[in-house]
Amino acid sequence: MEITKVKMTMSLDIEGYIRGIAERAKKAARVVSGLDSKPKDAALLKMAEYLDADAEELMVENQKDLITGREKGLSTALLDRLRLTPAQKAHPHLFHADSEANVVEPSANGCPSSREGS
Repeated sequence: MEITKVKMTMSLDIEGYIRGIAERAKKAARVVSGLDSKPKDAALLKMAEYLDADAEELMVENQKDLITGREKGLSTALLDRLRLTPAQKAHPHLFHADSEANVVEPSANGCPSSREGS
């Protein structure tokens, strides 16, 4: 009985922690949406640098998450969405949107290209 209470408390703490992150992200999104493209692009590139620096560890941890997901019965479709690929690892900064109307995507040669709409 005591173990169940501990698990519930841990679960609530994690839920609260994640909820706090989500709330702060929502507030930050409002601020960032009003910025010009240059500071947003600079922030995205800085985040990409941090991701690149930890890329190998992220790939290892992603594999662990996928194994756990399979063991817990996640669908193949969901596992595919969770799986990091080498392209995402090598060039995460190529996968971003600079506005709702102008999505920057990698072209066939890996360089960013714009797609209007959507």
